[in-house]
Amino acid sequence: MSLNPIEIEMMRNALTSVCDEMYVAIMRSAYSTNIKERKDHSTAIFDARG
Repeated sequence: MSLNPIEIEMMRNALTSVCDEMYVAIMRSAYSTNIKERKDHSTAIFDARG
């Protein structure tokens, strides 16, 4: 499967949006002050092999 540059950019933007939404969801649902107020957390997407 070969992707052209436009498809690659669309996939990158989609995955970035997923990470951004995960970041906000963690921040909103957190009980920890470090996460909620200091925004001391991160998100990532991994494949099956990590």
